[in-house]
Amino acid sequence: ARIIKTILRLEFPDREAALDSLAFANLLDHLRGEKRNRERQRYFVQLKKYTRYNPGGRTVLLVDDSLYVHYSTAPILIEQGFRIVDFAFNGLEGLNLYHVYAPDLVVMDITMPVKSGIETAREIYARFPEAKILFISALGEYKPILTNMSKLFAGRNYRLLTKPIRRQTLIDAIDVLFD
Repeated sequence: ARIIKTILRLEFPDREAALDSLAFANLLDHLRGEKRNRERQRYFVQLKKYTRYNPGGRTVLLVDDSLYVHYSTAPILIEQGFRIVDFAFNGLEGLNLYHVYAPDLVVMDITMPVKSGIETAREIYARFPEAKILFISALGEYKPILTNMSKLFAGRNYRLLTKPIRRQTLIDAIDVLFD
C-alpha cells in the first residue's frame, strides 16, 4: 500500500487527501483486469481445442475482435467439417495468419481494431484473388457499406452476414462460397 501511495503522490501531487481513494480505485481496477484476463484465458484454452478437430477438412481462419463470435462460430464450422487453423483478434493479425496458413475460408468481422476487415480483405485479395471471405458484421444492413463492398470486391468470392449470426444462415453462406 505504501508503494502505491508513493506512486500516486508522484502522479497526483495535488491530491494528497484522496490518496486512499485513489489507491483503492487503482487496486480495484487492477483486480477487475486480472479477473477479465483469467476469464479470457479460459476461453483461449477452449478455442485452441477447436483447432484439433477435422485434421483433413477444409481450413478456416476466424478473424474477429469478439471472443464471443469466435466461441459461437467455431462449433458450427467444425460441424460442417472445417479445420480451424487459428483465431485472430484484429485485421493485422488476420492478414499475417492468412499468409501463414492460406486457408480455404476466412470468416471476418468488418469493424476491428488495428486494421478493419475491409482493409484486410483488400490486401488478401490483392495477393490471393481466389480467396473466399465471409464477412460477419453488425453493419451488414448498412447500405453505404454494402455499396462500398460491392464496388471494392466486384468479381471476388465473398459474402456478408449480419450479426447476430444464425446457424443456418452461416451454413448457407458457406455453401454459396464453395459452389
